[in-house]
Amino acid sequence: MKKNKISTYILIICLLSLLAVLIVIIQGSYSNLMGRAAKISADPGQSINPQLNTTVIDEIIKRETLEPLPTSPTPIPTP
Repeated sequence: MKKNKISTYILIICLLSLLAVLIVIIQGSYSNLMGRAAKISADPGQSINPQLNTTVIDEIIKRETLEPLPTSPTPIPTP
């Protein structure tokens, strides 16, 4: 029987191709992540208003608080 040997050149080309594909995928993911982060912090000119808007706080205080529903303990089955 004759053994089929994989040429070392073909093996090297396959490994380099795999490495190139992985680099492209990682670079694309990193680019998407940094692009979104740049869009978030793109407007540093927006000023902060030092006046406190108390109407929202008053509305929250006026709301009724919801009490949690009573739960009954579930029995643990014994084997």
